[in-house]
Amino acid sequence: ALTAAVREAFGDIVAVWLVLGRRHHVAQPLAAVLRDDRGEVWPRFAAEEGSLVLVHPDGYIGFCSEGPAMDKLWTYLAAFSL
Repeated sequence: ALTAAVREAFGDIVAVWLVLGRRHHVAQPLAAVLRDDRGEVWPRFAAEEGSLVLVHPDGYIGFCSEGPAMDKLWTYLAAFSL
């Protein structure tokens, strides 16, 4: 649902990645998948597993939520009139 909503709202402006650890499996993901079998991604962003993290192309973290807080992400993105 998240991937479809982001694609509908922003098209190719925002890329969605699904980060999966070794315990997780998605048969047909609707987003690009980043395998994180060693658990290094979330600590790198100082985020909990399952959080939403928006990373700018230059590597700057623009938004990070505790858990899947879609409403807060939409509010953040609306500030940029995307």
